[in-house]
Amino acid sequence: MTDVADILAKVAAGEVAAADAARQIDAAYFENLGHSTIDHDRLRRTGAAEVVYGEHKTP
Repeated sequence: MTDVADILAKVAAGEVAAADAARQIDAAYFENLGHSTIDHDRLRRTGAAEVVYGEHKTP
């Protein structure tokens, strides 16, 4: 995951535009595993944590 503080430091230094930083921060909350994408920020945004359904998964 991208460190949000690093992105903000680049904005402060003038290395990254605010709009680009916002896109990078939004993207930082998702992790692509190839077979699925994890939304690490869903709880904050929606009030409900992400649920991963595995039909044939055993505990």
